[in-house]
Parts: sequence; C-alpha cells; structure tokens
Amino acid sequence: MPPTSVQGRLCDMLSTMKYLWLFVFLVLGIAVVSCGGSDDSDDSGGWFGTAPAAARAEMALAMSEEEQADRGAMVKRQAPAPDPASAPVAAAAAVVGAPGLPGKPGSSVLSDPQVADDSGESLPGGDTATLVQQRRIIVRTVDMGIVVGDVGESIDVIGGVAEEMGGWLVSSSHADERFGFVSVRVPAERLDEAIQRLRAMAQDVESEITSSRDVTDEYYDIQARLTNLEATEGALIKLLDRAEKVEDALSIQQSLSEVQENIERLQGRIKLLEQTAAYSLINVSLELVKGKMSIDAGADKSTAVDEPVRFRATFTPPPDIEDFTFMWDFGDGSSPVSNNRTAPTEDESKRVTATITHVYADERDSPYIAQIKISGFGEAGEFEGEDTVIVTVSRAPAIEVFAGESISIEAGDTVHFSGSFTRPTEIRDVKYVWDFGEGSAPEGGSVAEGVTTVVASHTYPNHRPYRYEVRLTITAQSDAGPVEQSSVVGVFVREPLGWTIGGWDGEDQIKGAVRSLSAVVLGLTTLGIWFVIFAPVWVVVIVVVVLVRRRRARNPQTPDPEQELEEEPDSDESEE
Repeated sequence: MPPTSVQGRLCDMLSTMKYLWLFVFLVLGIAVVSCGGSDDSDDSGGWFGTAPAAARAEMALAMSEEEQADRGAMVKRQAPAPDPASAPVAAAAAVVGAPGLPGKPGSSVLSDPQVADDSGESLPGGDTATLVQQRRIIVRTVDMGIVVGDVGESIDVIGGVAEEMGGWLVSSSHADERFGFVSVRVPAERLDEAIQRLRAMAQDVESEITSSRDVTDEYYDIQARLTNLEATEGALIKLLDRAEKVEDALSIQQSLSEVQENIERLQGRIKLLEQTAAYSLINVSLELVKGKMSIDAGADKSTAVDEPVRFRATFTPPPDIEDFTFMWDFGDGSSPVSNNRTAPTEDESKRVTATITHVYADERDSPYIAQIKISGFGEAGEFEGEDTVIVTVSRAPAIEVFAGESISIEAGDTVHFSGSFTRPTEIRDVKYVWDFGEGSAPEGGSVAEGVTTVVASHTYPNHRPYRYEVRLTITAQSDAGPVEQSSVVGVFVREPLGWTIGGWDGEDQIKGAVRSLSAVVLGLTTLGIWFVIFAPVWVVVIVVVVLVRRRRARNPQTPDPEQELEEEPDSDESEE
C-alpha cells in the first residue's frame, strides 16, 4: 500500500474524530445552560467562557491549527456579554419611554457605576445601597373597591384615564347594573396619580390594597441564561456551516432548534417582566351607590327587666322597589333578628315592618340603643336606610295585693269586699279593678295618694255548687313602665233555706216523701217489666213442678230418695 494512501486515511480519521469531539462538548454545554445560569456577571460570558479548562484543552488538541485560529477569531468577533446589572435597567427604560425605573418614579436610570445622589452630586464607584435601590425592578399591583353613581359610565372613565396616562384598558365586565369590574395598566411612574384620580371619582372607597413584587433576581437570572444561550446559538451556527455529513448536520440542526426555542421563551419572559414593571396593573371593583330610604323606628321606649318589648318600624319605599329585608339589633349583645315581612299601611306611600318582640334580661347597661336597617332591591337598584330607638330598661317595683279571705253567702245576699296592697314610692297613678267573676261589669277607679285599701260591694242572685272567683287588680305607672299585680278571693253562694220548725222543713219533707214514693213506683215498675220479659221461663218452671207433683201423687209407694238413705242404716243394724 502506498504511503500516501495511508497518510490520507489517517488524516480522514483525525478529521472525523475532531468533529466528534467538538459535537460532544457542544451537547454537554447545551445541557449545562438548560439547567440554569449563574447570577454573577463573571459567569455570563457564554458556554465557551464557562467551559472547564480540561474540556477546552481537549478541544484544542482535536482541532487543527487552522481551525483553532478560526475558532479564536470567531470568539473575538463575538460581542461581549452585557452587564446583567445594567441590562434590565436599559430594557425597562426602553419600554417606559422615560427615565426612571418602575417603583422609583422620577429617578434617573444609571447604567454607569457612578450613581447620582439626591443632591445631584455623583458618587465615584457608587454607594452600594443606593446602587441596589436604583436598579431594583418592582412590579406593583393595586386592587381597589369603589362605590360610584353609574357603573357603566365609571368603567368608561377609568379606561379613558388609563389611555390619557399612556396606558391601556386590559379588561372590563358589566353584567349587572349594580356591579362592574375594570382592569387597566398605567405607567409605573404615574401609578400614584392614577390612584388619586380614581379616589376623586368615587363616592366611597371601600378597599384599597397595594402589593409590590421584586423581580430583580429573576430578571438577572434570565438575562444570564439568555446570554449563554445566544453564545451557544452562534457556536452551533458555525458548526452547522462546517458540517460535511448529513447526519452531523441534522443532529446539529436539532440542537440549534432547541436552543433557539429556549432563547425565544426567555426573551418573552424578559419582555413580560419589563412590561409589568414599567406598567402597573390596577384592578377596580365597582359597586353602584345605594339609595337612601326614610325610616321611622318609633318613639323611645321604657320597659322593665324580663318584660317583652315590641319593635316595629315604618318606612317610605322608593319607586320600583318591591323586595325588602330588615334587621333589628337590640344593642344588648344578643343576636340580631332579620325578617322580610312588610305590609302596606293606610298611607299608600308608606309600609310597616312585622312586629318583633325582645326581652331585656339586665338593666345595668341601660339605656340600650336598638337599631333597624332596611334594604330594598328592585329594578331601580338597591336602597337602604336605618334608624335607632332608645330603650330604657329598669327593674320594676313590686306590688303585693291581698283580696281577702274566702266568703260564703246565700243567693241574693250582698257581699262586701275589702282588699289591700303595698304602695312603693316608685309607683304613681294607682288604679284598681274588682272583677266579680260572674260576667257582670267590673268595678274600679283611681286610688288616692297614700291609700292602700280598696272596697267594693256586690250581690249574687244565683247560687251554684262551686265558688265564684273574685279578682282584685292593682295597676300603676313607674319609670320602668306599667306595673300590674292581682289577687283572687273565693265566694261560695249557696241556696237559701225556707221556713223551719225545730229544724224541720215541711217543704223539704214533702219533697222527700214524693221522691221516695216515686222511687218505690219506679222500682215496682222495673220489676214488673223484668217479670214480663222472663214470663216464658217462669211458665216452664211452673209446668215442670206441677208434673212432678202429679207423678208422685199417682205412685205413693215410690220411695223418696231421701227416705231410702235414712232407712239404709236401720237395715244394717237388724242384720247384726
């Protein structure tokens, strides 16, 4: 074999091995970059800048002198990696279109290590804390809940405010006349101004929540990874141009597609972070302002402990409002009571709520403030109103009443009643009522000051076997409200007696005799009826008795069974 042919084959083998070694190390570099980059600026020089020294040495041995020279020239022509600390600042400034980082309105973007302080003087080398503060990337989001007069119109106004400030409307919804939602983005340096304008247009701000998210570390990390991937992309393109075999070209093309896909993904993420940091998001929930209703909870009340208090309110319903709910809070710590029952009144312009009863168990925290809230819903929107009533609770003075002892009289007699009661100093306007328990009109009146005894007279014309209950009721007024107490006395009314001699009453005796004779006649009559009913039985018994007697009369020798029993012992004795 000629030496030239052997040398040619050796050269081909060395060339093939050279490409194989280069391809292996490129694949390893892609895998390292895909696993994440470093945050340090020193490690952002790409795969060729961060590859291990041993790997670079092996690649150098695998390449020819000419290819090494080409590789060195390619690395020299490649642009230097940007400083990761200044990259997000420049990107953010390009998106905003004005100097200043999001979250730091009005501050200048400084990519140079020299950072200006508040006085305008430059600090050579830069203060570390100031430098970090100036280069932070902050994403701010505001969530607001406001009450407005017109939900639809307010959504349009908020969108116009965002466009006027250089932002845009993200989304909006207005499915209900009473509620709506709008989301806008405004330049970060004008976020505070936008919030002030939203507050000014609202009738009430129900909530306002501002959140800030620092994405600086994430931004720097993505920038470093992007730089490495771009360097790898350039290397793969060079390698693809030098590929001599189809298999090598296809393999390199596949790796290049993966790297480019990752580059596009990181570029999209960077753009999103720059946009969200440069334009702050404002989410606004809108609610239609509630109309007002006129409510009257009634006059202030005074009551006693453990006495029921009745609450009822009158209100004027707005037009086109048909559904109402109301809630009473009695002010004593008990659970509020809700209801939806209302009724019209004689005045067509007013309605009244259902009556709610409540009992106060303690007077120590008196007076209590009871509050009613009424809400109405309908085509005209939502209306509400409220009113309060003062409830004074005190412990009522006790009155003890004595109506007298039980009484026994005859029908037609007149009975005299005398009752007494205690009279505490806290009571006034004392009145009494005698109810005689037979349906007649009660007798009553006012009791003079200092008097504690009341009397009455009544005649019972009829007697009855059980007593009449006569009730004496004493009522009075106090600071705790009305006071009432009563007592009962029994009256037995018996039948009056007639003329008597020695305790003998002729009328009663005649009545007794007639009753006795009536009882005898009634008994005999009953006995005769039963005898007639059982007449067939008596006839049969009589017939049987007559037949038996006739038979015995015809046969006198027929021994009587009882006689035979008596004669048997005599015969036994004779035999002995």
